[in-house]
Amino acid sequence: MALLELDNVRIRFGGVQAVDGCTFHVKEGEIVGLIGPNGAGKTTVFDLITGYLTPDSGQIRYRGRRIDGSPPHIIARQGVGRTFQIIRNFPTMSARDNLVMAFKDHPGETLLGGFFGGWRGVEQQHLQRARELMDLVGIRHREDVPAGNLSYGQQKLLEIARVIALGTDLFLLDEPMAGVNPAMRRKLLDLIGTLRKQGKTFLIVEHDLNFIMGVSDRIVVLDYGHVIADGTPAEVRDNARVVEAYLGVKRRDPNDPNLGGANA
Repeated sequence: MALLELDNVRIRFGGVQAVDGCTFHVKEGEIVGLIGPNGAGKTTVFDLITGYLTPDSGQIRYRGRRIDGSPPHIIARQGVGRTFQIIRNFPTMSARDNLVMAFKDHPGETLLGGFFGGWRGVEQQHLQRARELMDLVGIRHREDVPAGNLSYGQQKLLEIARVIALGTDLFLLDEPMAGVNPAMRRKLLDLIGTLRKQGKTFLIVEHDLNFIMGVSDRIVVLDYGHVIADGTPAEVRDNARVVEAYLGVKRRDPNDPNLGGANA
């Protein structure tokens, strides 16, 4: 059974049909790339899956249950987490405290937790877990540094660590490789591989086609909000509609006799 399913999802902004009959699925344990030209609707699809937008029609199901129309915090608690094109850490808080805030069930969130004082032990557990996550993503040595003072790549690693802290099973990564140097790209790629071995699932928007072709089991291609291809990297690479969408020209079929000769 699919972990995530989009079924004929549509949303319009004024006169623009941003997502138009979008249908695809992601199986548990897969890495699926979501690609397309600028303006194809990729980030809008992420916003629909994570509850920042509500579709005009269609259904979105996670583990077989509808989540379309649910608020973002409810969807996140079910195991769907995301990163953003523009990093959304808390810049004046330390890297460590950014992670501590992400954990569920802080005792002070409830009246009983505040009265009965079990908070110290739980907060110590959260601190320990935060440090374990910083070890995992490779920024433990920066735990006391305000998030806004981390390098751009380290801020991306911190954002992914925050998503892990939420207890996420399905990671939606929005352009994780944008703006990072080759060494940080390697770290991010290794982190994705480590999380996948732990059973995590990924849907990744990325403009770096070399990266997305190399990391993905399957690729979904959007154009004007439509799914125009869904297949293995090799199948998508050779798809004439994908080539046309990216290059703006129809791909020539070398077997077409009308394209041969000096006058072609």
